[in-house]
Amino acid sequence: MPFHAVTILSGGKPRARAGTQRLSKAPPSVPLPQPRLLDKIVTAWNGMMISALARASQALDEPRYLERAQATAKFLESHLYDSKTGKLWRSFRARRSQC
Repeated sequence: MPFHAVTILSGGKPRARAGTQRLSKAPPSVPLPQPRLLDKIVTAWNGMMISALARASQALDEPRYLERAQATAKFLESHLYDSKTGKLWRSFRARRSQC
């Protein structure tokens, strides 16, 4: 919704809608900064997604879901699993795993 969105109440008074106020004190003509890109891959979230895709594939008889689950599992194994120590890293960002 734009900054200037209003709702006319039964009394005829304009009032800003909830959630339409700018978070910055800068005037509307000054653009707000873009939020940071969230490019971290979190192992736990991907594990839940793998499980959901595998179950959906079985329940809906849709092989594409199983293929995506397997591809994601292969990525996690190749980038986040240390076969020497047997540890699975909890996150991955910019080609670097984090413990």
